[in-house]
Amino acid sequence: MKVTPVDLPVENSAITAAYAMNRRDKKNGGILWQRLWFGTDRGDLICLDWGAETLKARWSANSAIVSMTSDSLGRLWVVTKDDGVFCLNQAGENENGQMEPVALKGGEILKTSEVKGIAIDERLDEDGALESTHYWFATNHGLRRMDGETGRWTSYRHDPLDPGSPLASQIPVIFKDRRDVLWIGFSSGGVSRFSLRKNWFARFPLASNHETGLSHRAIFAVDEDSRGNVWIGTADGLDLWNPETGHFQNHVLDQALADRELFRKQVSSIVHDGHGRVWVGTRQDGLLRIESLKRGGIRRFVSSRTEAGALPGNAIKDLCIDADGVLWIATDGEGICRFDEGSESFRRFGETSGEGLDRVVNTIFSDREGRIWIGTGGHGMGRLDVDHDRIESVEPLGTGEVNAIAEDASGHLWVGITGRGISRFDPASGSVITLSQRNSQIPGDDVMAIVNAGDNSIWAGTRDGLARIDAENFQQRIFDEHDGLQSDWFHPRAAAVGSDGTLLFGGPNGLNLIDPGRLPEPRLVERPVLLGLTLEGREVKPAAGGVLEKPLNVTDVIKLPQGRNLQFTLRFATLDYATPNR
Repeated sequence: MKVTPVDLPVENSAITAAYAMNRRDKKNGGILWQRLWFGTDRGDLICLDWGAETLKARWSANSAIVSMTSDSLGRLWVVTKDDGVFCLNQAGENENGQMEPVALKGGEILKTSEVKGIAIDERLDEDGALESTHYWFATNHGLRRMDGETGRWTSYRHDPLDPGSPLASQIPVIFKDRRDVLWIGFSSGGVSRFSLRKNWFARFPLASNHETGLSHRAIFAVDEDSRGNVWIGTADGLDLWNPETGHFQNHVLDQALADRELFRKQVSSIVHDGHGRVWVGTRQDGLLRIESLKRGGIRRFVSSRTEAGALPGNAIKDLCIDADGVLWIATDGEGICRFDEGSESFRRFGETSGEGLDRVVNTIFSDREGRIWIGTGGHGMGRLDVDHDRIESVEPLGTGEVNAIAEDASGHLWVGITGRGISRFDPASGSVITLSQRNSQIPGDDVMAIVNAGDNSIWAGTRDGLARIDAENFQQRIFDEHDGLQSDWFHPRAAAVGSDGTLLFGGPNGLNLIDPGRLPEPRLVERPVLLGLTLEGREVKPAAGGVLEKPLNVTDVIKLPQGRNLQFTLRFATLDYATPNR
């Protein structure tokens, strides 16, 4: 290969940025033209056309050019060190043969030294026409995205408690690869990546000065009421989200509770009844009934040793409404009870069942037949015989800590037991089928939350990810943080199904909104490339007549010497850093 030196058309300058543009024939893929662009430390923009032997100065800025890219219209985007971002139309020149900048939306940020790099995301419709454009900018204050149509900005900054945020906020470089993955480099070291084409699970933001959001990132309960509003129990109280407007109300109990100074805020369970009311169980402060958020619109029920019919205990684990619209309460240490509307009192059940079944109850569930099932803190699952006031143990499931119960369309119960995965129990036959890490793909054996999505699928949140399970054939698909989950860890029973079929799953780092009909695309892995071969601990190199006569990556057949105790190792890699752990 012959290398021909070419002189720069400007003196006393050095190249600080380079970019290659080409246009291909849509029919045969051949290159129609190619152009190389160079930016200098003095702000000169220089081009070299395909086949030309001389460089031509096309534009000049007042400071060094640090980054360049182009869009589908053939315009060149130039980032300078001190003067911001410029968009240059190659087709238009002034009388001096210099390109003229195009007027940009986006405000003052594009005119400052804050921007260090740019990547352009253009989406086409089915006919190949430009549908939308977003501009991604690397800045000293995080990653920023500008909508090409409206000029509106969205910021992405480092959050030490959010594993899905950029690794740091000082970003000097950004690059978009052929798979539409953004690669973001940081001044402090390290790289983050973000797929532009992936259907990520939606995740609720935290409240900030700029937008409404969750009052706290730790989510312990969630439910949708009869009006379509979503109630969210956090480590710092109760939030209310309106899906139609997207607006959040934080700490809604603070203004409505008369004794709010005695309320320690952590919500453990939420359920709505047929009267338009919302019931809220707390970890230490009893039970709340919300009829309105106005002053006096909330009644609080607490335990009492002297008052007959009082709530048995203030530590509420779970709530459910049965087929008759009756509220059932599971407590931590005081068993289960039922609320009587007429007397506004509580009746405790199962006190004589023994074996601990009547004390620590994690979850309570009413099936389509009206039967009440309870999940205990260590003695497995039981069924409440209301007529005889007795809890009967479900022997086929054995003992263990039951965290969640759900029912599928066939009447089977799906039960999550700590350390044992998820079991499908048939109440009619007593048969049990268990899926665990030993015999399935579920990500973890500690199943914490289960919901029936209504499309013959069961969703299970574990301490190691989220699983979608076909209720009939048991096929599974697994999701993790790389799909947009708030984390791989989910809190017990912090899950619900909305009236429109969307799923809500909460954990220590937020709340996900999941559309079962629009899931993240399965991650495709590149074909592995063989990198090396070792034989008896020694690297094998190509040699005539040897085990390898050609480099390993172009070898079709490997013939190894015979030997019962022969030891060999093949090294391989998938050359796709977008999915390095796959």
